[in-house]
Amino acid sequence: MKRYIDATKSGCIAIYAKDEEVKPIEIVQAGTTIYSMPIKDRKDYLMIEEKSGVFFIFDDCIPQVDFYAVPRIDIFARDNQGGYFGTIGNISDLEDLKALICYIDINKNVFKVANCMREFIFPTDTIIERIQHMKPISGITLCSSLKEANERYEFLNIY
Repeated sequence: MKRYIDATKSGCIAIYAKDEEVKPIEIVQAGTTIYSMPIKDRKDYLMIEEKSGVFFIFDDCIPQVDFYAVPRIDIFARDNQGGYFGTIGNISDLEDLKALICYIDINKNVFKVANCMREFIFPTDTIIERIQHMKPISGITLCSSLKEANERYEFLNIY
């Protein structure tokens, strides 16, 4: 059984069952969050941006995203075509070797770009080549809002 939680609000979440015989519940984070980096780190990413056309998000230029993702997508970069790059199901973290990296195009199609952030930033091929060969991902729904997601999925009320 799956239940969803809205991950767009910050905070630590712990869920306890009152009854030992409760069926296991899979908790899935939902929402679209933004991972922005400090402005002081911008120069470290300029070479990647110039080579690939992928523009990382910094604290002084946070985009307004017009979709709510189920499961969660943490946006960390954009491109010059109006698309976004993000981590599926978790926050963006260079050390996380399990969170897939996706690309959401302007038509809200979702594609797999890399197996993890490290592979995305330090690829064996160029990011541009990878984007040209990316494959669609199923199982991700982009809703217009949390309200629409609540109509489609069963969310836990944790607030």
